[in-house]
Amino acid sequence: MPTANIVELWCLKPATGTDFGHLTPSLQGLLSGFEKIFVDETGQAVAATVKAIPGLVTALDEVQADPDNVYLTVNDSSGLDNSVWPGNGETRDMNKGQVAHPSLAIPFDFSMSLNLWEKDSFLDDDDPLGAIRIDKDDVDRGHIAQVASSEVEGSFYYVTYRVDS
Repeated sequence: MPTANIVELWCLKPATGTDFGHLTPSLQGLLSGFEKIFVDETGQAVAATVKAIPGLVTALDEVQADPDNVYLTVNDSSGLDNSVWPGNGETRDMNKGQVAHPSLAIPFDFSMSLNLWEKDSFLDDDDPLGAIRIDKDDVDRGHIAQVASSEVEGSFYYVTYRVDS
């Protein structure tokens, strides 16, 4: 039975964190007036306002720079109960450029999906940060790095592993 040895987890870009439900109340108040964009008498939208919203959200992401609260599972189910790393109901804070060394050995049969998750508050579901597929054909090929990413969350991680027989 092959064993996947997870060697390194490198955060290239954490999740954006621009989930309006997670913004502080004062920022929510600032953005609350933009749910409806009114048009003036000439039929022109308030273009500057509309164009400023994405820039504001991007700026908040860059200033906020919250780390991802990362954990790993070997199936598509989220939740710390399914976590194989870091374990004990814990997460690992990871921000851009940070590297973790899980030193994790996981036996599997033919293939395995390793899923990265971000733990959210008790009110929200955890966010998928990406996944990689590890196959038995990777046995004895040395260290392999795959990108795990999420378009929705905007996250990019490299997962380095090797598969031993």
